[in-house]
Amino acid sequence: MLKSLKLFLGAREANPYLVVLCLLLASVAETIGLGTLLPVIAIAAGGQSAGGSKIGAYIEWFLSSLGLSATLGTLVLMVALFMLLKAVLTYVAIAYATTAAARVSTSLRQSLLAAVFNARWGFFSGQKSGALSNVMGVDAANAGESYVVSANLIAAAIQAVAYLSIALAINWKLALLGAGAGLVLNLALQRYVKTARKAAYKGIDKTSNLMGDMVDAMANIKSLKSMHRYDPVLVSVGKIFVKLRRSFITREQSKVMLAQSGTAIAAVLAAVGIYVANTVFRISFAELLVSVIIFNQIVSVATRLQRLVQMAAIFEGSHVRITELIDRAQAEREINPGTAAPEIGEGCRFENVAFAHGDKQVLTGVSFTIPANAITVLSGPSGAGKTTIIDLLIGLNWADRGRIFIGSRSLDEIDILQWRRAIGYVPQELTLFHTDVRSNISMGDVTIPDDRIEAALRQAGAMDFVSELSGGLSASVGEMGGKLSGGQRQRLSLARALVHEPHMLILDEVTSALDPETEAGIVENISRLRGRYTIVAITHRPVWTAIADQLYRVENGEVTRESPSGG
Repeated sequence: MLKSLKLFLGAREANPYLVVLCLLLASVAETIGLGTLLPVIAIAAGGQSAGGSKIGAYIEWFLSSLGLSATLGTLVLMVALFMLLKAVLTYVAIAYATTAAARVSTSLRQSLLAAVFNARWGFFSGQKSGALSNVMGVDAANAGESYVVSANLIAAAIQAVAYLSIALAINWKLALLGAGAGLVLNLALQRYVKTARKAAYKGIDKTSNLMGDMVDAMANIKSLKSMHRYDPVLVSVGKIFVKLRRSFITREQSKVMLAQSGTAIAAVLAAVGIYVANTVFRISFAELLVSVIIFNQIVSVATRLQRLVQMAAIFEGSHVRITELIDRAQAEREINPGTAAPEIGEGCRFENVAFAHGDKQVLTGVSFTIPANAITVLSGPSGAGKTTIIDLLIGLNWADRGRIFIGSRSLDEIDILQWRRAIGYVPQELTLFHTDVRSNISMGDVTIPDDRIEAALRQAGAMDFVSELSGGLSASVGEMGGKLSGGQRQRLSLARALVHEPHMLILDEVTSALDPETEAGIVENISRLRGRYTIVAITHRPVWTAIADQLYRVENGEVTRESPSGG
């Protein structure tokens, strides 16, 4: 509960104190409205005036100061007006809290997305994309619900104070009796709150695991289906389903038990309270009748408080998980040590660069040059360290020893974000967005005009097939580009890298999954780009050596120069 209240009071997206102020005013209105019931009942029961009790005297004085008489009609109207005012103020407070909850959810999503994108590459590569998506969608939404629940929780707490205040004005013993009843009720139902909280945390973690596994399975669905190898996936996911079902049952049963137990205990406490008020305290008929209403409200609001506390406990886990992930990502924030603008000059060079992944030494001390406006090919067996070299060049990882130069400046002197904007990167994994060709090339950047997109498509050798698609640039590519062939997807990826007119073009095993004819076509396209860009191609395919200006062999943590076959 305290974590939920901390979220409510600490949210920067709204003014929680405005909500509290409205709820306080609503509570005052309700207190006056309920308090006015006492003289109403006194007059209705045959009393001569409203001032027969302490509350009645205050109300009679208040009305007389307004030039009004404390008649039955005036008092009834006063009850109605103040109860209406209470309803309006409560609505305003909760409606504002609901709007603020949407802002909270949006802010959490934006904070998480920014934290993940700004984190170092090693942090992101260790996360499951499905789990991140689940946190972004479900947990952020639940955190917003937690804000609304917290607002209702505060409203209920203020109501409880208001009812106790009226009870104190009528009879202090009655007030103590009501407070005691509420305390007993809360203590009796506390176990169901703890059970629901525990089940909610388990459910959140299991759902995160499930979404991670499901996204992995969907990414490999063609292989799984083509070889009929998805039974182990179903078994693994089925185990998570069982645990999720248990958490769900436990959580829902706790909610039902709290509701039903609360109703039963509240009925018993109300009966005891009325009995004590009548037989022990011997209060008047009018006070007894109002006391019955107020005591019932105290017990009712105590029950509602417990239900809200339980709901807060259920939603609390989502807020905790998303803020934990944001904190972890921010703690892993990528460092940008340089400020200088990148100038590729005569090219790039590695000087005695060493790098290790944990205990595995990948590069032992490599030195080589990437000339400007030429094609440099890094060949070698899988796992030799070719992609590691590129990751170091991009600044996704940093060398353990040695220096990397971009032009005449060391990479750690350069603004790494500016450097990356000057890079066009085509990964080995062919991943396109499930949208149209235009958005896949521009990557959602609406400032890139169609003529630049078409120019990039022509450079990539993709304009001919795109123009034949129904809709052209507006044609959908399908899930992960499933409506296109492997060569077509690869050409769109190349156009995506070229559309922002980079200084350097990096190709990471871009033809490894293509047939020889398609590969030869793409290699020919790359060859035509010689002189326009500084091109670095990672490959183990011999066809690339024919177009290389510089050819290096990467093996056993070392880089050695070879003669290009086309040279």
